[in-house]
Amino acid sequence: MSKTFYLKMAAMNLRKNGRTYGPYFLTCLCTMAVFYIVSSIALNEGIRQLRGGDYVYGILSIGSWIVGFFAVIFLFYTNSFLMKQRKRELALYNILGMEKRHIARILGCESLLVFAGSFLFGTGGGILLSRLFFLLLLKINGIETPLEFSVSLETIRTSFLLFLAVFACILLNNLRQIHIANPIELLQSSRAGEREPKTRWILAIAGLVLTGSGYWMAIRTENVLQAVNNLFVAVLLVMAGTYALFVAGTVAFLKALKKRPSYYYKARHFTTVSGLIYRMKQNAVGLANICILSTAVLLTVSTTVSLYFGNEDTIRSRYPHDITLSFAGVADETVREEISAAVEAAAAQAGVQVENSEYQNRLSFAAIREGDALLTADQAEKESYTATLQNVSQVYAMTGEEYTRITGKDAGITESGKAAVYTEDGNIPGQLNLYGQEFQVESTLPVSPAWDRNGHTEEMTKTYYVVVADLDELKSIDQKEQAFLGREESFISLSADIDLTGTEEQRRQAASLVETAVKEASFDGVTFSYMESRQQNRQDMLAMNGSFFFLGIVLGAVFLMATVLIIYYKQISEGFEDKKRYEIMEKVGMSQKEVRQSIRSQTVKVFFLPLGMAVIHIAAAFPLMRQVLQVMSLDNWQLFLACTGGTVLVFAAIYFLVYSLTARTYYRIVR
Repeated sequence: MSKTFYLKMAAMNLRKNGRTYGPYFLTCLCTMAVFYIVSSIALNEGIRQLRGGDYVYGILSIGSWIVGFFAVIFLFYTNSFLMKQRKRELALYNILGMEKRHIARILGCESLLVFAGSFLFGTGGGILLSRLFFLLLLKINGIETPLEFSVSLETIRTSFLLFLAVFACILLNNLRQIHIANPIELLQSSRAGEREPKTRWILAIAGLVLTGSGYWMAIRTENVLQAVNNLFVAVLLVMAGTYALFVAGTVAFLKALKKRPSYYYKARHFTTVSGLIYRMKQNAVGLANICILSTAVLLTVSTTVSLYFGNEDTIRSRYPHDITLSFAGVADETVREEISAAVEAAAAQAGVQVENSEYQNRLSFAAIREGDALLTADQAEKESYTATLQNVSQVYAMTGEEYTRITGKDAGITESGKAAVYTEDGNIPGQLNLYGQEFQVESTLPVSPAWDRNGHTEEMTKTYYVVVADLDELKSIDQKEQAFLGREESFISLSADIDLTGTEEQRRQAASLVETAVKEASFDGVTFSYMESRQQNRQDMLAMNGSFFFLGIVLGAVFLMATVLIIYYKQISEGFEDKKRYEIMEKVGMSQKEVRQSIRSQTVKVFFLPLGMAVIHIAAAFPLMRQVLQVMSLDNWQLFLACTGGTVLVFAAIYFLVYSLTARTYYRIVR
């Protein structure tokens, strides 16, 4: 055989199998285009020079590899559909005298043609569209500075090597299947799954337990730290449970219906239930994949859309004041007045005034909760306790005088060695040992001092507020903490929360002037530590949330594309199977109308079951995802609910449209 024979055969096979290879080729093309777009934007040098650019780079870099990883799994999976439809064709080649090595060469040429075409058009399309998506990202992130855009040769090289390796592995897997099978097995493989499946109650019950456990973890999550820990475990449990329920749970349920004569032996139920039992055996894994991909689309899009449209809520939660200043050391009233005067003078230069301000002295440190006891670092080390996300607490200590000045309430602590404590749940220890200094807890504070104006920290960890008698006791704790940690600087700090009048731009300018003023000034007993400005950090938050939104839309589109392709291939495989069922039903006396109604009822139930299950998954995940969003400073659950509901409605409409369009291919096959 000539060398061009295999290439011609491969090209002819691709044309002949256009119904199945066309969508596969389009998917490969789109996947490569998306990979190029995300990777090239992440590697743009101009992005990293902007404020918030590191967020964009980090998020999109992770996103590009998520796309690459997903491409490996997805292309392998969709290739299995192609091979199942073509095994009879390949078996006939073998029976007609073509050796397996000849078939291998044809498959190799087919893979080469698909890869070359996908890479050429996918990368070319990615280059053309990347500028559009680049401008879209700049618009989303509120970046008005024009940036240079260029073709990324590094991304082209990475894409070429990645997808070449993917196609090579797919080809090797196809050749392995051809090598180990004989022609008779290949002929029968495309008709596998004709025996009635057995009821696997253990697997079905395991599916219920796994899914229920994942739901329970999601619904019972009580704080944001639990949410972070539970998220990954809950996702794995629900994924495993979903596969088990589709593979065994659906069959068990249908067989239970079959054992109810009053239900089963009715014309509209008899053929539907019997047909669904066989369909679920053949399609369970594919339907579970559709369900999981649908859930991924809904979760990815709803959370990232919520973050983007809740950006202002996030900023105000993370930065509740225009300016927050922090100084190390203890400041008396004179020093506070000096700092206040410097701030007001700097603000006046920007044409704004100080609207509100509050200055507080506090000592802060972390401690480990052990029952009702609090263990500071020295005790935890002595007793070999390990800090975890669940047991770490934040402790803020201040004097009774400071507490009264802030809250207007009397803490009632005047004696040395006595303390008053406040915490959200009211569980306070009877005694405190703070770096070796013993305190008897006399009472619960009447109100929270709430000097931590950033409630985000309080959501992340359990917080204790401790009031001691005077400054000498506070300094004594501080000195012992310094000695244990080997640090010379004081842990006592002065924080200043400041709100300004004026426009956004004026307040941004004022923040810069205030930072310069307090850095250059000298204040007795305190040194400047840092400044946070809502206006200056707004771009960072917008860059982060905007990048998540952009990546969420891209990944949502990729997952949706995968869902569409699987639905399409399922319609094709269902069509070939139902063509035989049509003939059998007509032969046993059913009218064409009854046959169509029965088949239609089965296919609708099969294809919309994953969507219904995905919506249930989303509903169960809502409490957990709400807590995860709180980690990112978004606590507007009404916005998240609206975004989730809107995403579900839009996705359901797209799902129905895809089903309707692909159903046409199905009906062309069965007729």
